[in-house]
Order: sequence, then C-alpha cells, then structure tokens
Amino acid sequence: MKIGTVEIRSRIFLARLEGPSPVAFRILCKKYGAGAIASHPFIAKDVIKNGCDLNIYLGNEPLICHLFGNDPDEIAKAAKIIDDNPHGQIIALNFADVNEVMHKIKCGSYMLQFPEKIGEAIKKTKAIVKKPVIVVIRLGY
Repeated sequence: MKIGTVEIRSRIFLARLEGPSPVAFRILCKKYGAGAIASHPFIAKDVIKNGCDLNIYLGNEPLICHLFGNDPDEIAKAAKIIDDNPHGQIIALNFADVNEVMHKIKCGSYMLQFPEKIGEAIKKTKAIVKKPVIVVIRLGY
C-alpha cells in the first residue's frame, strides 16, 4: 500500500497514543507487523516556537506525524517545519481527537465546528509541503 510516495508494508498501523509511546512498545509493534507508526500530538504553535524533534522515532519509519492546530496559517507553517525534517514521512492534520486538552486549546474535534477553517488548513498545507498529507477526521463534535 502507498500513501503518496511512501510505501507502507502492512495495513496495520500503530495509532496515535496520548503521549510519546515507549521505544520498546514501538519496536514490538514494528516487529509484529505495524506498517506505520503514528507520532505523539504536535501542536502547531509549539512546532513553530520550538521546532519538531522526531529523533525519538528513529528506526520507526514510516512515521505519521500528527499535527494539531486551530489557525490554518499556523498549521501550514508547522507542517512545513515537519516537512523539512527527514525523519517524518507523512503529515496527518488531526481534527479528530476529543480529549479535554485538545478542546481547551481549541484543536482536534473542536475544529469540526469550523469546516471552512479545516479546508483552508488543508489547502495551505498541501501548497507548501512535499510529503503526503492525510486528514484525520470524525463524525460529530
């Protein structure tokens, strides 16, 4: 299977977890068939301010970098920073998480109230990145 130009060897994915998953857990998932690993949540504002350290995921390629935000320009700018990092192969714009933290900062499924902003974020991101972009979305707020 392919996502953009990225070859995925299995249809089994390690989904995004609440925080960084332990290295040993990711190694086991890859050993037992995970075709791709999802990152912890990257908040667009934080990526812009502090960069994007993907070194904790080395050896877990392909890596799907989950990006959250509520401003289309910030999301696109943060996606470009991730795009410039050689360790993440796929960028996931995540508008699905329903946890309290994401709602407090008006990210994740909170953004489902603003489909026009989601569309704008997708367009702006696709215009400036080279890596494949996927969108994680859900039904209902």
